[in-house]
Amino acid sequence: MTQQNVNAQFELVGNISVKALLSILNTFTTAKKQRKQIVHKSYYDSFDSRLAAQGLSAEYCVSSDNAVFSLQELTGETVIASTALTELPVFARQFESAALRTRLEPVLENRALLKLCTMSIERHCIDILDKRQKIIVRLEFEKCPAFNNRVTVIALKGYTEQAHNLVAQLKHLQMIKNVVSIRRNSLPVAYNAKIRCEFTADTHAEIACKDLLTQLLQLLKANETGVIAHFDSEFLHDYRVAVRRTRVLLSQMKTVEPDHAYQHFSEFFTWLGAVTSPTRDLDVYVEQFNAYQNCLPATLSADLLPFRDFLLNKQASAQQILAEHLNSAKYRDTLTAWDAFLQSSPILPIQPARLSIKTLADKKIRRLFKRVLQQGQAITETSSPECLHELRKTCKKLRYLLEFFQSLYPTKAIKAFLQPLKAMQEMLGRHQDYCVQEQQLGEFGEELRLLNTTSATLTALKALITVLDKNRQQTRHEFSQCFSQFSGHSTLSLFNRLFTH
Repeated sequence: MTQQNVNAQFELVGNISVKALLSILNTFTTAKKQRKQIVHKSYYDSFDSRLAAQGLSAEYCVSSDNAVFSLQELTGETVIASTALTELPVFARQFESAALRTRLEPVLENRALLKLCTMSIERHCIDILDKRQKIIVRLEFEKCPAFNNRVTVIALKGYTEQAHNLVAQLKHLQMIKNVVSIRRNSLPVAYNAKIRCEFTADTHAEIACKDLLTQLLQLLKANETGVIAHFDSEFLHDYRVAVRRTRVLLSQMKTVEPDHAYQHFSEFFTWLGAVTSPTRDLDVYVEQFNAYQNCLPATLSADLLPFRDFLLNKQASAQQILAEHLNSAKYRDTLTAWDAFLQSSPILPIQPARLSIKTLADKKIRRLFKRVLQQGQAITETSSPECLHELRKTCKKLRYLLEFFQSLYPTKAIKAFLQPLKAMQEMLGRHQDYCVQEQQLGEFGEELRLLNTTSATLTALKALITVLDKNRQQTRHEFSQCFSQFSGHSTLSLFNRLFTH
């Protein structure tokens, strides 16, 4: 007898007991209760609740018989895929089941599956028999203090229709209803990397800036544990974005008085950006390794594998150093002081604090936009990569301010203004990534040579650097057209309409 995947899970109306369920079942079919088990059921999702956002729930059930991971709809109506596992993978790409990988990878990407909670459940197995006393459907009755009693319907091979008929009969008797997921009922509000930027034009600048800086601090704290433990690389990514946004707000809005306090906290966030950079770079190299292999000829691709081991070792070392920084007294004390400062002190000088946030935002955005135009117009075919990098940093500052204060402007217009800016920033980002990777991989190659790495691996690495250099040159040729689109008539018209009143 081969058991197929679970078809459906339902909540029992009236929270009826297993005894009552058996009694009702036996009025229209033959049902026999088998053994009772204690099952430990764990619910999983990414830190930012990507599965829940897609209407999915991941469960890992461990009993004395087996351990089964299942992916199902949040309503419990349909189980999409399940597989027996002795050890639960951390990342979607690690699942052997093609059905699970296909559904999980596009949703989770590089995010780890993290345990949300574990519950001990009393489970009773009930067999549904046909006239020949053959088992055709199996029910699993579950009792747990955290939710109303449930029943799971399992179709055995060749009896799917009978399972559907049983579900239909139970619904007709109004005995079952769709499950309200434990993920929705009992867990904290999901983490969101986006900050709330809902200001009105007359909001005081002091209030708006303090609100933004407080939210950014909350994002740092939310990701801190994941960064130190290195659950997945997205914790550090979101952490660094919050650091960069804090630095932009501190510098562009000239926040924090008096000057010595501004200098102290500004230097702290600059330090945070610096100490988190090596680990983030290595995270990216490791994540891109398959892409590195794919851009090489098949004859060289396998020769690059020792380079991956090298990257993983460096990543582990960099991660250890980063964890030490984030566990240091310097980090803890300064972050605590920053938190206290935001709660108790004015952060803007007296004059800007009296302005509306709309007035201050218009002024700062105008200044940055003009700087972007000036820097972009000064770039020629012979300009150094550093010039493009400086323009990229200015674009990023402008984009952050636009995103911070987008609620002050018409939604459609601000999105239209952001579109060419994002396109140029992404192009400049790719160019800078190629520049940095070329240089860094060259330095890695020298380290590998000193470690007596085989000539085949060194040759493959040189070939990779050549590919990156070619990509950099191709991206560099995109600048002129990209900047022309950004600085064109439509963007200038939008700028004048939005920010010059």
